[in-house]
Amino acid sequence: SRSCTFMSAGLTLQQHNHYRNLVYRGKESKKPQKIVFLSSSLTTTRVQRVSSFRLKNLLESKRVTYHHVDLAIEDRADEFARLIGTRALPLLLIDDKVLGGEEEVQFLEDMGELDAKLGIDR
Repeated sequence: SRSCTFMSAGLTLQQHNHYRNLVYRGKESKKPQKIVFLSSSLTTTRVQRVSSFRLKNLLESKRVTYHHVDLAIEDRADEFARLIGTRALPLLLIDDKVLGGEEEVQFLEDMGELDAKLGIDR
């Protein structure tokens, strides 16, 4: 059951519900049109660098095609922050909708829901 899964993952019910509410719940197509990974090579904290590394590795392990946007290089951080409503990085977008950061995406993976979001048939 789901309750056993998130409890065995060390999450409280409140944390579970918090992550579930952060996850994109819009209309899903079988195959997403566009997967975008937003990050910055000029992050100032180790936590952000590790999160970016983990999220990128997770995407590569799924063998999905995605577009990596380095906001430090493209100098479009303000534009993206205005469009998506946050400056938190790294961030994964699917069809221009925020899926979440590294923690939210890893949570979906742990719950077995990430493949469906990425359009992977398993």
